[in-house]
Amino acid sequence: MKEPQQIDDLDRMSEDVDRLRTISNRFSRIGFSPKLRRLNIVEETILAINYLRDRIPKQVTINTDVEREEIFVNLDSESYRWAVENIIFNGIDAMEGQGNIKIKINLQDHNVSIKILDSGKGMSKKTLEKAFESGFTTKNKGWGLGLALVSRIIKNGHKGKIKASSKEGEGSCFELIFNNAP
Repeated sequence: MKEPQQIDDLDRMSEDVDRLRTISNRFSRIGFSPKLRRLNIVEETILAINYLRDRIPKQVTINTDVEREEIFVNLDSESYRWAVENIIFNGIDAMEGQGNIKIKINLQDHNVSIKILDSGKGMSKKTLEKAFESGFTTKNKGWGLGLALVSRIIKNGHKGKIKASSKEGEGSCFELIFNNAP
């Protein structure tokens, strides 16, 4: 009979294998059009956040401010969650592993706005202008692909918009905008 710790370890390893499969699928789909389906963007965002909760430093809090529990848009679940996770991880890097991330989801006319705000060090105007350029990074070990892929996922794959604002010393805000008309 397996000990409780062994079961926990096996469950965690199984989750890690599933996660590696997801990452592999994500990279293999770069360059392909996403498969959009009518999904609840609130639920998809919460699923991305819940996945991250066990994988981020304990000194980071993630809070959500959700106007409605159900807002449907045309989404590719996997690529959308990848975009959200990437923005959150960038925020955690900017906060040096401690601080607050707030996610606001609002419905405005026929558009859904997802704002991801971090309490990090913020970006200069020059850095902000280059943030979505492929190959641009401020990290020592970065490749400069994360936000470029996020932009491509949102703009090209979902026909959405992405906006960024930041002020040095005050954090950054990334806003994803999707049309929710059927």
